[in-house]
Amino acid sequence: MAITTSALNLLAFAQRWEGGVLTLRFLCLPQGDPLQPLAPGLPSFDLANLQYEARLIGSLDHLPREADARAASPDALLLDEPPLQKAALFAELATRFKVASADPLPAAPLAAPRFRKAVTASYRNLVGSRELSAWLASDDDYRCALHEGHASQPNRPALLSDALRWGEVLAFALRQPKLAMALGLLGQARVTPPDAAFYARGGWLHLGLHASSDGAGVAGLVSSHAARIPPLADDRGLYSAVLFPVDGAGVADDAFRDAERYDRGFARLVHAVQGDQDGDAIRLGWDDEQVAEALNRQVAAATEAPMGTAGFRIDVRDMAEDATWHSLQQVASVGPLALGPQVIGPWQGESVVEVVPASVSPALPGEFWVPPYFCTWRGSSLVLTDPDLTRLHQRAGFDPAFDALRLGREQVFEPVGDKDVALRYGHRYAFRVRMADLSRGGPPPEEPTPLEVGRDVHHRCEITFQRHRRPGQIQVQQRPVRGDLRLVVTKPSLGYPELLFTGAHSFADLEASLDGNAARQREMGLPDPDVLKVHIRLEVRALQGDSAPWWPLYETERDFDAAEMTLVLAPEDDATLDTFVAAPPATGPLALPAARALRLVLVAMGRDDVGYFASDTARRGIAVTVEVRAPALAEGPVMAAPPGLASFFFRTPGVDAIGTAVPRPLARLAQELGLQAQGLLLGGAPGRRTVLGCSSTLRHVLSPEGSALTLGSDADLQQRWVNV
Repeated sequence: MAITTSALNLLAFAQRWEGGVLTLRFLCLPQGDPLQPLAPGLPSFDLANLQYEARLIGSLDHLPREADARAASPDALLLDEPPLQKAALFAELATRFKVASADPLPAAPLAAPRFRKAVTASYRNLVGSRELSAWLASDDDYRCALHEGHASQPNRPALLSDALRWGEVLAFALRQPKLAMALGLLGQARVTPPDAAFYARGGWLHLGLHASSDGAGVAGLVSSHAARIPPLADDRGLYSAVLFPVDGAGVADDAFRDAERYDRGFARLVHAVQGDQDGDAIRLGWDDEQVAEALNRQVAAATEAPMGTAGFRIDVRDMAEDATWHSLQQVASVGPLALGPQVIGPWQGESVVEVVPASVSPALPGEFWVPPYFCTWRGSSLVLTDPDLTRLHQRAGFDPAFDALRLGREQVFEPVGDKDVALRYGHRYAFRVRMADLSRGGPPPEEPTPLEVGRDVHHRCEITFQRHRRPGQIQVQQRPVRGDLRLVVTKPSLGYPELLFTGAHSFADLEASLDGNAARQREMGLPDPDVLKVHIRLEVRALQGDSAPWWPLYETERDFDAAEMTLVLAPEDDATLDTFVAAPPATGPLALPAARALRLVLVAMGRDDVGYFASDTARRGIAVTVEVRAPALAEGPVMAAPPGLASFFFRTPGVDAIGTAVPRPLARLAQELGLQAQGLLLGGAPGRRTVLGCSSTLRHVLSPEGSALTLGSDADLQQRWVNV
């Protein structure tokens, strides 16, 4: 294991070198029950008077050895916030949690865990085609694991015990630095080396118990882990990505590599992609291979160097604004923090985004998967629920049956400046990732981004936030009727959070719309401000049997500035569609050919700003159709005047007395009637609607619409009278 089983484990984390002074944070972690004596004859952790001293090693020639260390000062470290009420706080923890008296033994030997991660397209684009870590798998492998996990789930979920071990309770406490300091688990102090050049060649820093401390000099009581200090000259930030055991047996080479590469506390391969499966958002990932390798190194039996990183902090800036980075994890307590009657005090600082692997299949208990992306930004805090949604759940009229699902029921913290950078469509954003150590230290938001460059160094990434969500259907409020040929439509609705991404409305506007439509039980939304035009296509119903049911007549676009639009329809008589207008004007009434079955196809069109919509398909809304039919303005006879009766007697084809060939009967009949004949098929002339009929005494086949007639043979017309 990376951390030994001594009664006390001291972990040092260097924070900053400035003016010859080293800022230090450290953890003091008791093993087992903190209410039990640390050792025979010693008090328990909650009652012990622990005093610390910093021990310095001014060289990187060797791994940290106690024999090479010297005390920074004869006095004990002066802590910024000494734990003055830790005994009372531990007593309160013991009453508020069901703590198991001893660690339960596993029912069966646990499988050796391994951590894998799916390769994402954005990470592959970043690193190119080079060979990746063995812990990275293809997307197909990840999907197969999810499928296997779904198929192997038990019929009933396992019942979990509500009892916690003290290690779990302390792990929860470490997530809140103010509480961890009050419990004596976390400390912060400043250390001054003997001279400003002490760390000119680098070195090590670790902690031990001062001579005035309880337990000082007790053999085997304390295990100490040192922070690697790089060569120091100018002021700079420091970070301990890996800790090294003092007087350890040995450390793998990759631990040295990580300690050196991450000594400023910034992720090196940051990548982003815009996801649209659950709405528009920006998904972020970083250092995929290093994260997977560090997790696997932690569980390796030979590993003695614990990972120093607890989480990550993401900064963002709008490329169109100033160059200031804004943290997405700033939070502040709502009033003073307290544990029962014990008041700890107010706190403001940064929380962290944790990368948590998950076991996806009970059939593979030792296999864990790291998520493809580590966080998703939708314009608010990455560590707290959007306060707008929290406020929405506090509104009057909330169904009491869902009280258990209310957001903000036990709100302790609130975000700070989480919307200083607004997420807007069409804007380009830059992201960087700062690392946070186990003490919740790390580079602050004002720390400059490292200037290091290289093939595998991308401390920041940029992405243009585009709209993927298509506009919805235009809403038809009034359809045209006889005497009122107006079509009234409104813009499609756009809801949360996409409406806020347009920048045209605030969440207060959404709340107001919700109040105005409370009786309609509808989702909150407002007219889509990105819909600036409506595309109109007029279609006419085709004849039965045609290849398409509707044929287009014309297309046009109209400006859609207001939330509501009225389209005036203007029918006109056209004997044929050849004379109908093919290109209507951009304004004014919509011309319609009268006495025909028509439909209007309306499509909301988004703004055509370059880079705003992700594609032209995303810019086009969902079509809605409105069928219309206007009577003719000047109604003429439906049928043409019938011709007089004509009778024909056809002779057998051949050659007459003067040697002229006699035409086929069907061809002669078509010629006399102004029709067309092709083989045995008789039909009307092009451009003229002709309806045919035939007596049953002639063998024939009539087309469904009556426009064509096929005879059995020419002989059926020979030597007989045919009346038309």
